[in-house]
Amino acid sequence: MQKLKKSKKPVYANGFLIFEALIAMAILIIIIPTAVSLGLSSQALQVMAEKELASTASAVDIISNGAVEQAASSRVRYSHEFGRSTCTVGSVFSSDVSSPDDFSKIKLYSGGIDIGVNASGTALTARNGFIYETVNSPTQSAADFFIIDAHDPSTPKLVSSLNTGPGLASIAVAGHYAYVANESSLSQLQVIDIEDRTHPVVVASLKLPLPQASTTAPHAASIFYNDGLIFLGTVKWSGDEFNSIDVTNPRSPMYLDGFNTDTLVNSVYVADSTAPSYAYVADADTDQMRVLDISDPVHVALVSDFSPIGSVVLEGKTFGIEDDSTEDSSTMLYFGRAGGGFDNPAYIKLFTFDLSRDPLVANPIHSIDIPGGVYGIVVSSGYVFLAVGASDVNNGGGGNSECGSSDGCIEIWKSDLSSMIYSLTLPALPVSLSCDHDRLYVGVASRQAFAVITFD
Repeated sequence: MQKLKKSKKPVYANGFLIFEALIAMAILIIIIPTAVSLGLSSQALQVMAEKELASTASAVDIISNGAVEQAASSRVRYSHEFGRSTCTVGSVFSSDVSSPDDFSKIKLYSGGIDIGVNASGTALTARNGFIYETVNSPTQSAADFFIIDAHDPSTPKLVSSLNTGPGLASIAVAGHYAYVANESSLSQLQVIDIEDRTHPVVVASLKLPLPQASTTAPHAASIFYNDGLIFLGTVKWSGDEFNSIDVTNPRSPMYLDGFNTDTLVNSVYVADSTAPSYAYVADADTDQMRVLDISDPVHVALVSDFSPIGSVVLEGKTFGIEDDSTEDSSTMLYFGRAGGGFDNPAYIKLFTFDLSRDPLVANPIHSIDIPGGVYGIVVSSGYVFLAVGASDVNNGGGGNSECGSSDGCIEIWKSDLSSMIYSLTLPALPVSLSCDHDRLYVGVASRQAFAVITFD
């Protein structure tokens, strides 16, 4: 019987394969976690790099415009408002405002700067110690836009000036651009690059569309910026006095839509707290405050209006807002009126609305007469600061008690309008009021253009 031959395969072959498999598994055990770790590290590095780049870019923007303190606020919208919500002036007072120290700190610096013969300030806004001021001058070749360094209010310094045309009526600052309402019929909106404060440059202009080719374009009168949009008010004309303009690209503004108020638009305020988004418009006719739905800025629509007693002789003039930045807080809108000559206490000039409960401004929660009228409002830390015009009536209707027949004053009220706690006489009629940190900046209708109030 023939014997079977045994295989010549080495006896260690099976063992070697097992050894190879063990090595492969070991390699996989090492490589897979390493690869995962490297992947996670790469992701982490990428995220960290993106964060660093973002913070660096943000820091460059912030530092270049002097807004370091603004970056600390969770509600700051630097790219949109360049310093909005930086006002802390109300925090200087004690809770009961009973200490004489509360008032001994207040100082008025009225020197301003010389803006030219017969020239007059029309509006201003202050950001981080710098004032951006618009001016109306009888001389068309004269400067009408000024940047002033007011870090030392006793000796303000002119940084630069610019002639944009026949004059400017109002201003809004966002990012490193100033948006100005021009009193020219050639372009109602101008965009000024102010990144280099020493050399401001007009980088864009926009002329409102005309109803007919032969129509004379209006002069712009008011302006408000909100989240990439400009809302421009004009004097009465045959076109739309309220206009929405896209300035997502500030150097290429694009007209969106308009609404015909058939009257002068003195002021505009856009509330972020309402849904849908509403624009509040202070007008010169009997519908003194209109509420416009701007949720779709290409299709602006009227939703409500407020017409208090005295609308025949008074004008809707200005707005102020208080928002304490908490989720369940109410947003208080202050609406001021002016005009009418001799004061009639029945013609209330200051109203307060709670927009969280009454966005259509049907029922004011507080109201009071302010003889002389209200030309500017700042609200901070439970106090309302009013720029008030001249009045020959003292204590009329609970209003101002010290302005009298002077050119005007600043009044400080408790936010519920229950009492006025202080009054400070101004050197000229106020035209606007701005707050920057712990200071007030008052635009005045005089050759000096502004005054500064400190609370140090």
